[in-house]
Amino acid sequence: MNRWKYVVLSIGLFIGISEVGVRTAGLGNFPIYQTDSEIGYIPAPSQSGKFLNKNDWCYNDKSMGVSENYEPSEKMDLLLLGDSLVQGGNPYRQVEKLGPQLQGLLGEEYRVWPIGAPSWGFLNEKEYLDRHPEVMPGLDGLIWVFNSGDFQDRSKWWTDATHPRSRPLLLSYYVLNKYVFEGNLKVKYPSLLFWVKSPAQNSLKRMDEEFDGLSNELQALQSHPLKYKIIVFYPDKGEFSNHENPFYDFLSSRIQAQAEENGWKFIDIRTLPEWKSEYYRDQIHPTPQGYSILSKKIKELVEEISSAN
Repeated sequence: MNRWKYVVLSIGLFIGISEVGVRTAGLGNFPIYQTDSEIGYIPAPSQSGKFLNKNDWCYNDKSMGVSENYEPSEKMDLLLLGDSLVQGGNPYRQVEKLGPQLQGLLGEEYRVWPIGAPSWGFLNEKEYLDRHPEVMPGLDGLIWVFNSGDFQDRSKWWTDATHPRSRPLLLSYYVLNKYVFEGNLKVKYPSLLFWVKSPAQNSLKRMDEEFDGLSNELQALQSHPLKYKIIVFYPDKGEFSNHENPFYDFLSSRIQAQAEENGWKFIDIRTLPEWKSEYYRDQIHPTPQGYSILSKKIKELVEEISSAN
């Protein structure tokens, strides 16, 4: 009996030390998400924190990645819309992300409002616009960031490991599950998690439907007096390295055609001579230096539009 008591006490002590360790390290200071069947998931509004006690993050009352509540003003208000390329995520400090870097370059005359979530697609982003009709009337511009995975059905919530809905009671187990168990699953079967979320990922018919939806959305946005209308198409590391990629070229040309048909500026990041493989932190997300290149290019397009008007 004493032996089992010793075992139980040892396990309890180990769990207690682990909890203190992961909580002290700031591993539990991450954003939480709200979920439903239409938008899939979205950062809960009005929250902030500092992952690993250094990577600060914040979301306002509209789940936008800034501390200030959404309130259009006499400044040029720009909505920066996309997925994790816009959100940034836990590995970055707030000032390293695309929205804050673009804000710093544009200066006080502009106000950048970034909104995005990891693995969002076109339909998730459109749903955000649809359920927040109060956002568009106050805007002077929309900067929409796409990649080749954005037209494969809407992303749906699947696991708390990637989109936690609440603070875990036992953080040490959550960290073990996220970074070891599910992390190994992603390494061994990199397409499995997305397949579970989106069985229609390889359906060209579904992709055609979403392109039609994009065309309709761009036409519908004509009713808003937007001065700045910019679409950014961003390649992952493999697409950038492989310059002979018919599928990527097809997507890029089709989005460009729809953009220009509706009066939007379009830029394919793969065509930038200054863009390099070293600007990828992983297979798709930029380094802070990569975000700097992106923000400078977007700034150039904003200035180009300003000069033309």
